[in-house]
Amino acid sequence: MGIEGYEIASDETAFVSTPWATRVGGGNKKRGACSRRRLTQCKLKNEGTRFFATCARGLGTLLGEELKSAPIKANVTQIHASGVQFESVDADDSVDSEFAHGVRACLHSRLATRVLQELGTMGARRKGRIGYDEVYSTVREVFADGVDRWLDGGALSFRVQARVGSQVAVNERVAATAGRDAILDCLRASGAERGQRPESYGEASVPVFVAVSREGVTVYRDLAGVSLHKRGFRSGRMHVAALNECVAAGMLRLGGAMELRDGFVMDPMCGGGTICTEAGLMATRTPAGWFRGERFAFSDWTDVHGVQLLRAERAEAEGDMLPAEEAPFRVVGSDRHAGATALAQQHVRDAGLLGVVSVRCADAAQLSGNATPQLVVCNPPWGSRLGADAAWATLGAFLRRCAGDDGVTAVVLSGERGATRALAMRARTKVALRVGDVQAAALVYDVLPRRSP
Repeated sequence: MGIEGYEIASDETAFVSTPWATRVGGGNKKRGACSRRRLTQCKLKNEGTRFFATCARGLGTLLGEELKSAPIKANVTQIHASGVQFESVDADDSVDSEFAHGVRACLHSRLATRVLQELGTMGARRKGRIGYDEVYSTVREVFADGVDRWLDGGALSFRVQARVGSQVAVNERVAATAGRDAILDCLRASGAERGQRPESYGEASVPVFVAVSREGVTVYRDLAGVSLHKRGFRSGRMHVAALNECVAAGMLRLGGAMELRDGFVMDPMCGGGTICTEAGLMATRTPAGWFRGERFAFSDWTDVHGVQLLRAERAEAEGDMLPAEEAPFRVVGSDRHAGATALAQQHVRDAGLLGVVSVRCADAAQLSGNATPQLVVCNPPWGSRLGADAAWATLGAFLRRCAGDDGVTAVVLSGERGATRALAMRARTKVALRVGDVQAAALVYDVLPRRSP
């Protein structure tokens, strides 16, 4: 399933552009010399700005729809199961104009976990024959002339993270080490000194992301650093089984929450309230990255005016945000555990959504169902979580009670095969998702209206 007019590529090559047919030149003779026979020429990005937004595997199509729509309005060129490639549109020749869509995606995208700017790519002459030397050669050539431009002559700190596909003769640790060594050698060759070493990838001024697949190697810099699912408003503890914010937003979008104009959205087993807060942010048109302020990696970069671009985007977004009394729909959450309810209420307060989102301590089995929500979105317990089997039966009974005269749409997340049988319903849509290390599925149900006695 994809967006009409766009290509959906295999996820194996999600981060790697089409390889070129010419032979590589240059490179370090001690490191990476043998890679000349295995790699085609490194192509640097200088004819426009290309980005890649990553997401939870399975949300690629929804992310593509989000990126091409307002307020981001990017030119989506490829859609993958775990990410979307896009470019700037209607941009003039200035670097800032081309970079603006990346900033916009960081601020507004609810589904993207990272927004990466492509710096250069090198295709494999023989698929799969990629190791330390090939990664080193690619990064070395990309940064050969980029020390002053991207690292400000060594003044900006960097950290390398790698993602490696299957059937490649290198693991992520070795690939990251090769990238780090290449950048350090570029710094030495230019006579620059390395800046202070950051404690983590997210704390680096220039987070460098290296993607390796059977097709080749692509080098990016990460616009955000810290994963975008960390919205920036939470304080204190997190629920032990907290749902990833981007997955929660994807479930809401799958259920049509963005198009709701009245009524309310409900999560009868809200836990720490992730679904409730994400729905509240949608209702008030609050950008997903609003609470991060200027805490994005690109704020430190010297080759673009990232802070000025971000401030302009925030000013425009602030004019579109809605006060609680003007929100098109409300959000209601409940949970049987008082501790989880307290956490959810705290997160709602942190996000400034008290006028839109209400959370109470109540068992779904005791909810009357007198009022019919427009949408139910829920992540019931599954797997080894306590009371999982009973929770699904309770959810099914609740959905039938609250269906009312018009029925209700429900989006449910399950990470265990067979857990949904207790609902005794047939799903209209099933979207396979990768949630952490678990292969899960988001299922959309059309719950039929209650029958008259």
